[in-house]
Amino acid sequence: MPALAAARLLSPTDELFAQQEDDRLAQAVARCLTRPDLTEAEATGWLDPLGAHFAAGRPPGVPTTPAHTSNALRTLRMLYLLADLGVRLHRGGPRVPLHYAGAVKRRLAEVLEPAFQAY
Repeated sequence: MPALAAARLLSPTDELFAQQEDDRLAQAVARCLTRPDLTEAEATGWLDPLGAHFAAGRPPGVPTTPAHTSNALRTLRMLYLLADLGVRLHRGGPRVPLHYAGAVKRRLAEVLEPAFQAY
């Protein structure tokens, strides 16, 4: 599921998430990252394509941040928050920590950092 989310976020689109799709996608990924059978590499490796995308910077001649990049930035920022606080597996339930939350937050910070310099 996290790899599918990354592929979705990297798919070029002109549609900006406007109905909290970024929040819902981050929730879904965070829930997947609570699975105890995940390895640390699995919990963080799906972010590699997004890291490469942000490291490449804005394409030449594109005056504004593309919609899919903006969607990805907002989704990953929400995922960072959920990695920090934990995620509710159902409405009103307790927050459940992500496995390898520290590693996920470190990788998210690494992935997002070039975006804040390049955009």
